[in-house]
Amino acid sequence: MWSLPGEVPRMVQRLKTILERFLESLSCMDRCFVSGMNFEDLPEPTTVGAVTVAGIDFNRARTWQAARAVLALAVSPNGFTASQMADHVRRQTSSSPQDYGPRQAAYDLKKFRGKKLVQPVGKSRRYEASPYGLRMVSGLMLLREKVLGPLLNTELSPETSPEVSHPSESNQHFEVIRQHMQCVFRQLGLAA
Repeated sequence: MWSLPGEVPRMVQRLKTILERFLESLSCMDRCFVSGMNFEDLPEPTTVGAVTVAGIDFNRARTWQAARAVLALAVSPNGFTASQMADHVRRQTSSSPQDYGPRQAAYDLKKFRGKKLVQPVGKSRRYEASPYGLRMVSGLMLLREKVLGPLLNTELSPETSPEVSHPSESNQHFEVIRQHMQCVFRQLGLAA
């Protein structure tokens, strides 16, 4: 039951804001990209205000967990706090508050701010993922989980791969990529 008639327009406006933020975030993730130059710059230190902050190393599990939390919290209409980010990371890793708390999340957010992946909401202690950050992080996640992961987890010898009588077009493309990656791995000395 509505207590005041004036609340309905405010609720509609709030729902509109939530929907717009969700659609904007979804649009950015749909058009993800990773620029080679920007990717190479991620591990380099940056400055946030007057403070020098370490770069972002996406080879570390904590960085991936923080990036996943940023993507998940990106649809929050009013942004998110370091505490909310820490809660999300702990839920996805089942770690304790001593392992990853608001202090660690605030430091990770500062590193993400240095690379322009997140930005503060006004002058508050709330953050939101920038459109550039959404595209970059979702692009890296896509590459790691949907391209490189399956490629690296497949058997490198073609003799052990099962034969498919009528492979789909995407499976044919994947097989060509796998064969080319085998050549690259051999050249780099990563394949037996």
